[in-house]
Amino acid sequence: MIALTGTTGGLGSQVLKHLLPLVPASQLILSLYNPSLSNTAHFPAGVTVRRGDFSDPVSLDAAFAGAERLLIVSYPSIKHEVPMRYHANAIDTAKRAGVKHIYYTSLSLADGSVSEVMQAHLHTEKYLKESGVTYTIIREGIYSESYPFYLGFFDKSKTDVYVPGDGRIAWVSREDLGEGTARIIAGGGFENQTVLLTGPASNNLTLHQLSTSISRILARPLALHIVPGRRVRRAKQILKPGRPAQLGRPPAPVGKDVRRDGPWRGGAGRPAAGGVAWAAAAEYGGIFGEDASRHRSFTMEEAMAVDLTVDNGPSFAEHLGTQKLQKFNATRPAVSLPPEVLASVFTYMLSASPPFRIGSKIEIGWIRVTHVCRRWREVATSTAILWTEIEDLGPHWTRIFMERARNASLRLDRYRATSESSPPVEDIASRLFQIHTLHIIGLHRVLCPLVDRLHYPAPRLESLDVDIRNNGDYQVSTIHGPLLNGGGGPLRHLRFSDLFFQWSTFAFSNLVSLSLVYRHPEHYRNGEEKLLPSIPSMIDIIRGITRLEKLHLLHAVYAPDDEELRHFLRPLSLPHLEQLSIMDHKGACASLLRNLDITPEACIAVNCSDSTSPAWETDGDIDALLNMLAKYSAAAAIHLGEFSYLSCQLNPIHGGGFEIFMRNCDGFYESFTLTLPDDRGGNWLPRLKAVLSRLPNDHVEIVEVRNEIKMTEDEWTECFVMAGLRWTKVASVLVEMDRECAFILALLDLDAEAIPALRMLIVDAEPLGLALEMLDEVASCVISARERGVPLECIALCMAPESEGVEQWKNALAAIVPEFQYSPKSRLGQGLNGPPGFSLVETESDSDEEEDMETSCLDFPGAGVSFPDGLNGLD
Repeated sequence: MIALTGTTGGLGSQVLKHLLPLVPASQLILSLYNPSLSNTAHFPAGVTVRRGDFSDPVSLDAAFAGAERLLIVSYPSIKHEVPMRYHANAIDTAKRAGVKHIYYTSLSLADGSVSEVMQAHLHTEKYLKESGVTYTIIREGIYSESYPFYLGFFDKSKTDVYVPGDGRIAWVSREDLGEGTARIIAGGGFENQTVLLTGPASNNLTLHQLSTSISRILARPLALHIVPGRRVRRAKQILKPGRPAQLGRPPAPVGKDVRRDGPWRGGAGRPAAGGVAWAAAAEYGGIFGEDASRHRSFTMEEAMAVDLTVDNGPSFAEHLGTQKLQKFNATRPAVSLPPEVLASVFTYMLSASPPFRIGSKIEIGWIRVTHVCRRWREVATSTAILWTEIEDLGPHWTRIFMERARNASLRLDRYRATSESSPPVEDIASRLFQIHTLHIIGLHRVLCPLVDRLHYPAPRLESLDVDIRNNGDYQVSTIHGPLLNGGGGPLRHLRFSDLFFQWSTFAFSNLVSLSLVYRHPEHYRNGEEKLLPSIPSMIDIIRGITRLEKLHLLHAVYAPDDEELRHFLRPLSLPHLEQLSIMDHKGACASLLRNLDITPEACIAVNCSDSTSPAWETDGDIDALLNMLAKYSAAAAIHLGEFSYLSCQLNPIHGGGFEIFMRNCDGFYESFTLTLPDDRGGNWLPRLKAVLSRLPNDHVEIVEVRNEIKMTEDEWTECFVMAGLRWTKVASVLVEMDRECAFILALLDLDAEAIPALRMLIVDAEPLGLALEMLDEVASCVISARERGVPLECIALCMAPESEGVEQWKNALAAIVPEFQYSPKSRLGQGLNGPPGFSLVETESDSDEEEDMETSCLDFPGAGVSFPDGLNGLD
């Protein structure tokens, strides 16, 4: 999978346009700051669209999940601090997500440039090089579309253009840059290199040459004057309407900072010596005959006051002054727009550029526009609906938003309360009656004012999420009284983290989502875990919520290990449930599942969080959990129809853990995920026998095994015999981390009746490689299995080109099966259908977007086999 950022922008959209003919759409993840329908309607079918905000690393975690390569289109800003912070967020997140290669679009100014924009690029390049991730830095030439910037946005009515300097610029269009960048990504290579995309030499034009061409096209004189920086420094730059109001300075003098060395080795950029000039003439009326003066906001005299140097002088607003701006704007037609039209404009801008927080700095986004004039400000401050959505904006702006919202319903999302923001927490608590959505995070002592009021009624509240964090003191937060005055009301979504309340008065029948997350019992000091409901009490609570779609219970019941857990004769039916996750000790997990009747459409995740050494083959709770895994996985496969099949991923983990992922490969989701208790005893045979003997073998067609625990061939063989292994429908097996080929040899040594449908074997050799001394034995075993009737037709090998013996393995395997496939890239942990997508542990920002699991699926039943990253047809 390839993740792309910035695909709604000028450069990123061109990269996407030219990448689509080279890469299947299903291999692309588009990370967007605002993935609204209007932004994504033009995207082709098959691409995965996710929300990814450079300022929000949590959103980037979800956006980059499953990606092997990532294109970071640099953040558009002429400043230094914000782009550098955003780029670092993206690079750090990519490392966490397991991205193997990062492409970064830099700028082709000289390395010694002192401009802030280039400093941000240079520091990002350095940060990327030191990250440890394979990279390609793509230094892009100067956009041909940006020529007005370098000509000072000259006035058509004038015959003179004043600039602070001149020099050759290797102009290149964004479309050419997009095509070149797309080819680099699709073609691979350029690892740990800096590539220059500036187009051919014919594109190198000075501003004098450009002005001459424009003069010829407009059929009138246009003289370019080089003005010393001292005279230009205090000029005021006014942008044309429609241009983003980023009132910055060009990287001048022009010829000083712009990189002028040769073009990219691949020849990106079509000869465009006249293209820039024709674009200039078109924009200023030479072709379309428009009166360009009506597109401008200021006269040439005012434009001469712009700061065109690269120093850190006063900003545009400081040059012009607020009073002068308001006086000038008062004469503009836009100021007289009706209030309802202005309110609509502000509403649109709110969705496009909402306020946000970066560290201690607040970016107010759309609010800046309201400062155009006093009337705009009055309209904005009197429109309550504009101030109802409040994120983490700190104490000052939170209070302002709540005051301007008046009595409108408030939505507070991801509000991080700190000791500095305790007055707004009190304000929030006092306005509980008018809050529609409340998602707040903070320490116990900070959130106390809110917790103390959560027994008050909240007649508008539909979503409540209180996440109480601890700093090691593990204090207990308790609501003193019935939650929200005893229930009722419109509440549909409830999530509490380490917040206790009166369970006996819980009555919220309209809930569709309930998430109760508590700390591990070992962290309680004075028996506070007894405040949690028992399993029967929890079942009674859930019984009153018939519309539940999502249920998450993490250490949310009090059920001592030594207690005889109660089982109901009539399980509770949850016909609308889509997601269920339970984390507790094995007894509590098994008891809760026994008492719930769940539909085949639900995704179930169970995590036994205890460390124990049960009698794996006779333990009642283990037996119940494994039987339920088989029952619900098979039911899900049957429910989805005859062409559905199961993929089983077995991950015994070094240290004692054991994860089982049952995925339905028609619906591309985990039907059941089970994490068994940690057992540090070291004897894996009883665990593996218990698991293998209870798999729903009538429906499993793909098995994925990771031999991280380094079991030997004899141990695997004994395990298969003890479990009476019969994989009658398994057509494909993926093996990871099996350097000594122990699992492979034991599997292929089985009778043909045990693996009668095995057609394909995929070996992911990285990062351990394959022991070359095992080659002859593996080859002999494959030949013997085929002679005994095992229909093994295809072997696929994922092994790095620099690994020891890779050529010998490729040649030997290609010689013994009808079809051999090779990929130089490992997919460790990705599986054949992507990594597991249903998480047991909730994140702070749960996403409603579904993972696109169509990245590399085996087409069963059927003859074709499809692999990602060019695995098909490679040798």
